[in-house]
Amino acid sequence: MEQIQQDSVEAENQKQASLKIKKEQEEQDKIINERRAKVEEDLAKAIPMIEEAKTSVRSIERKYLDEVKNLPNPPALVKMGMEPVVIMVTGSKNNIDWHNIRRIIGKTDFIPKILEFDSRKITSKLMKHIKKKYLSNENFTFEKIYRASRACGPLVKWVTSQIQFSEILNAVAPMEAELKSLERKSSVLKDQQEQISALLDSLTAKIKGYSDEYK
Repeated sequence: MEQIQQDSVEAENQKQASLKIKKEQEEQDKIINERRAKVEEDLAKAIPMIEEAKTSVRSIERKYLDEVKNLPNPPALVKMGMEPVVIMVTGSKNNIDWHNIRRIIGKTDFIPKILEFDSRKITSKLMKHIKKKYLSNENFTFEKIYRASRACGPLVKWVTSQIQFSEILNAVAPMEAELKSLERKSSVLKDQQEQISALLDSLTAKIKGYSDEYK
């Protein structure tokens, strides 16, 4: 009889612990859902802009790229339109002499590399450089550079959209880190809940066994 009482007390304690953990997990899940929704909302803002820029890049005809490639001494706006593209694709601001730019845009994989570009590869240092040297320049616009080169105009759209998307990625990075931390905590609570539930089931079965013996 004494064992039944001890197990009953333990079962009640475990039940209360289970309810407490369940409440904590529900609160954690609510926060996780709110954080995830915020991250997805912020990222979704830039997706249409990125896709529009990619569509514009796909429209570039090879003959217009060849026109640029064949320029021994390009107009300033053409060079301005190509430099940040090469910086982003190569990941270095040391590859922008015109000879090297001509070599890069002459490759058959130039456009595919742009279309497959991963925005997360833009380092904070390169982003600051591109914003300061190109995006802040009043001449760095689609309209102005498109008039100088039908190949470079769409690339200006692409550079601008990628930098804006990279800024959003940097802004949501702390939220993504927090989200991962919350998900780990939620997983721990779930494991604790399962352990307590298993123990509670075991205690309930023991108490029932004792009760059956006393009948």
